[in-house]
Amino acid sequence: IARAATAAGADVSSTADAVMHAMNIWGGSVNKNAELLVQAANLSNAQIETMGPAFANVGSTARQLGMDLKTTTTAIGLLTNKGMSSDRASMDLNHALLQMVNPSSQARKVMKDLALTYTDAHGRMLPFRTILQQLNDSLAGYSQKAKQAKLVK
Repeated sequence: IARAATAAGADVSSTADAVMHAMNIWGGSVNKNAELLVQAANLSNAQIETMGPAFANVGSTARQLGMDLKTTTTAIGLLTNKGMSSDRASMDLNHALLQMVNPSSQARKVMKDLALTYTDAHGRMLPFRTILQQLNDSLAGYSQKAKQAKLVK
């Protein structure tokens, strides 16, 4: 924990809190979880100090849908690189995941229009990377404004 805190420029207490949140949700070892959090902190605008609360927002949903710690921290990190706080990123990610599982009628229409599917033939959530690639491919050719209009629904 101390090495991870030093590597990420974080305090030991916050680092321990984030690692323990990750372990409570996904299991794994202290070293492995600390390493993933340091990577996220060093490659994004996410800070270890904010990852514990972020996991409280999205961790259970992500784990239930088959997302591992690395995928979840990567998603939060990428969103922070777009200007969101970790807290906001985790809440938006949680909302998006819940919408994928139980889409509103509007979201279902957009999914149909874009030929998006979030689950496999057995009803299990597709890997998050696959979903993002599918979304990227489906929105290719749309203007930025049109993409935002589709995604807000």
